[in-house]
Amino acid sequence: MLAEQANITIRGVDGVEWHIHGPRSIGSPVRLREGAVGELFDAPFSTVYRGVAGKPGKSFRGINYAERNVVLRLNIAGDTGGDWARVDSRFRRSLSAEREFQLICDTELSGRRWLNVRLAEAPEVENNLDPHEQANMQMQIVVVAANPFWQSQPITDEFVFDGSNWTSDSVTVTNPGDVPAWPKWVLTAPAKYGLPDIDLSTPVDRRLDRFVYLPFQPHGREVLVDTDPFEEMITTNDGTLLWAQMNGQFFQNQLPPHLPPTQLPVYVDPFPLLPFDLPTTWRIWIGEKLEKLVDAIGLSEFLALTPEAIAEKITEWINGVKPDWLDPIVPDIAVQLTFDFVARIIRETYGRIGNIAGATAQIIVEPQHTRPWGG
Repeated sequence: MLAEQANITIRGVDGVEWHIHGPRSIGSPVRLREGAVGELFDAPFSTVYRGVAGKPGKSFRGINYAERNVVLRLNIAGDTGGDWARVDSRFRRSLSAEREFQLICDTELSGRRWLNVRLAEAPEVENNLDPHEQANMQMQIVVVAANPFWQSQPITDEFVFDGSNWTSDSVTVTNPGDVPAWPKWVLTAPAKYGLPDIDLSTPVDRRLDRFVYLPFQPHGREVLVDTDPFEEMITTNDGTLLWAQMNGQFFQNQLPPHLPPTQLPVYVDPFPLLPFDLPTTWRIWIGEKLEKLVDAIGLSEFLALTPEAIAEKITEWINGVKPDWLDPIVPDIAVQLTFDFVARIIRETYGRIGNIAGATAQIIVEPQHTRPWGG
């Protein structure tokens, strides 16, 4: 059996919690009996190896995780036959083959983790006596977790744009799970964000700053970004389809297992709605110049600047001395970056910069674990 420090609970589709093992289950009418519970431990997997003609042995290609089937052998009891019947009826209403319910494990070591499960087959009664007479029944249920990994509490952090942190701010991410995690983002408007997509599994001195720039969000539009390639990447609260505006960009990198707290930069694009593709280095450079302008004149005065005043500064920088690390741009783009053009772009999107102060980018990491504790 599991250690007494482990509490196992079924939270039904109706929200009712049934404590079936551990200290919390003392006095519970539904309890886990002695038996095989190995399915609660490691997520089932198989390894893939492939051979090449003429080469000895095979080469490792990866791991396939299967769905997890868990057999629970339960004892359902009541004070009388009628009491047992009422318990059995309420417990059965908590289970479903169509709707997910939760199998929860609480431990001192790892806190709360859970599997989302459904009934895999009809429950099986294992004793041959009339439970109405015995006020007791032994039942076996088999539940299946389509996702074999244990879930734990999501971890969040938030970037808030205040008008001065165009390129210099970040969010803190961590992944305590032993399974790679695809983060999610919740973005508020109005703003155009550059979200990090950095391979954190590489050594720090070899990491490349890769960013995915999202389409401009006008006032009132909230965006959910799911970096998991098997999910819809970008959805909005107003139903706008933004796939066509992503220009083929997609996320490539997961958060590695056991990732300690790590800073990831978040950018706000000073060019929110360009009709052409401006290299990322130019967006970052202008963002850095705007931050220096804030330092020079103060945040309050900067937020009060008109689009024309900001455009005047930007075109002055574009026409002045530029750093060597900027990527080259084609002449057709360079000639369009005029004062009138930049002022119009800012006026039609951000208006005054003060309008976008307070826009937020929240990152959500949902840790996953192969085991109900440790790992």
